[in-house]
Amino acid sequence: MSGALVPTKASLEKGVQKVEEVTFVSYKPKKKSERVQENQQNEESDTNYFNIKKAKNEMIKFALSDLEGKEKRNAMMQLAIKLGAKPPRRKFRNYKSLIEERKKEKAEEETKEYLRKIGKNSIGESIAKTNLAKKNKKKFKKSVDILDIYGKVKKAVEK
Repeated sequence: MSGALVPTKASLEKGVQKVEEVTFVSYKPKKKSERVQENQQNEESDTNYFNIKKAKNEMIKFALSDLEGKEKRNAMMQLAIKLGAKPPRRKFRNYKSLIEERKKEKAEEETKEYLRKIGKNSIGESIAKTNLAKKNKKKFKKSVDILDIYGKVKKAVEK
């Protein structure tokens, strides 16, 4: 009775209908050997040219293998940033101390600007005197180089 239709009131009124059998054929993927052959052909065509980016990356990794400790960590971090990682956040600094530092820097800049305007360097010496001393040293400097003599041409005027 496994393959036969069970008679019910409804089936008796409508009459017996034949049951359709539906078979499903699943998609058969390509064999692995065909895929492997296609991949090998692609790799052979790729090996014909030299990839500069990969070579550069390999050189950087080789250089990193020589480093140790903090230097290696910093270099790895720089490489990661270069490849697209986010750089680390800055360390926390107290806002009041930051403002004080900026005020000091601004004051130093103002004093340097003031000294430059009056013609003195950061120590307080006159700029004109230091420049004059440099010029005098150049005048009295003797030529030691042999090529200096041959580099100058003197025109002789014929009369």
